[in-house]
Amino acid sequence: MYTMFKRIHTGTLKTSLEFQWNLFRFSKGEIGPI
Repeated sequence: MYTMFKRIHTGTLKTSLEFQWNLFRFSKGEIGPI
């Protein structure tokens, strides 16, 4: 149960980090709209 929650939490954290990184790159104009 705990490992399942931890896995979901880690996946969510990774997704949010990637989203923030893409948003940062988009604000700098490196990439276009997704």
